[in-house]
Amino acid sequence: MNIQPETLGALFEMSRDAVLGIKDGLISFANPAAGTLLGLRPGDPASRALPDYILSDPSERFIASFELNGQQAETSIARQDELTLARITLQEENSSASQLPLPVEDLGASLMTAKLAIDAIVARTGAEKSLQLKDYTHALYHSYYRIKRAYDHMTAARNIQQGLLPCNAQAEDLEELCYDLCDSVSHLTGENISIVFRAGSGSFITMLDADQIEIMLLNLLSNSIAHMPSGGTIEMELTRQGERFIISVRDSGSGIDPAKLSGIAPRDLTDTAAGSGLGLYVARGIAQRHGGALILDTTPGQGASVRISLPHRVSNTLKFPTAPYGSKSMTNILTELSPVLDRNSYGRKIRE
Repeated sequence: MNIQPETLGALFEMSRDAVLGIKDGLISFANPAAGTLLGLRPGDPASRALPDYILSDPSERFIASFELNGQQAETSIARQDELTLARITLQEENSSASQLPLPVEDLGASLMTAKLAIDAIVARTGAEKSLQLKDYTHALYHSYYRIKRAYDHMTAARNIQQGLLPCNAQAEDLEELCYDLCDSVSHLTGENISIVFRAGSGSFITMLDADQIEIMLLNLLSNSIAHMPSGGTIEMELTRQGERFIISVRDSGSGIDPAKLSGIAPRDLTDTAAGSGLGLYVARGIAQRHGGALILDTTPGQGASVRISLPHRVSNTLKFPTAPYGSKSMTNILTELSPVLDRNSYGRKIRE
């Protein structure tokens, strides 16, 4: 592909987003917005705009989140031959964060009441001993977790926008966390979906909030399962690149039409419909809260690949995890996988 700078100028001169053409590690084209917003000019090193883990990514088309000069940003990348075209969008400030409507705020207390009521019904009626009542209670639990997932995602998205997402980092073994999570999900999906985990050599102990990372990865696994045919395969791989850990989740499903991807963000925090982007938005926010980034690479009919880049964080107390990794309960798994599991997965043994 031999596109001249003047041709790119005609295409992107009026764009509000910063658009860069990159060749041989240097910026060969920068539209006016790139000059105004980022202070970039042709001839500047591309590393002034994009981190190495994005510049070195081999994919031809993908979307990635990253931090630019202390501000969260997103880029869409398209490559052909020796040219890389990058469109960069800065995220809006938190001061204009959307507020959840009052009925949604009240939903949290209602959910807790509903869960206690279902537990009481099961305990008093011995529902698990009656096939008909068991089916009803499993359906109730399934519905509860689906509603909880929507509420949790809207609340997390609001907190992300306002910069209030909690992060209680402790020393954790990321390899053990990923392995145990894949193993637990495999038990629930059975033979319908194969989930394979691989890890590179070396230590993967770092400072992170295990609960948040677990939710992030379950979001990615749930998305993959939703787009997978029976008998498909999902691969999770953990590697180290310099001072960063890369978690890759790849599937052999239907993929996502790039035309439907307007960025890794929902248009509306109350939009919880399939394909709204809320789950990916939450996953990206969790990655960014840990100083990391999310890279989305998808081609219709050829599956999807999501890569999470996390920094290797070191503290004075980082030697070994204080305790082996272990999810405190099945709550996160039952919640995040509720769109792709059937009601039979919500029996007493699983819930406990």
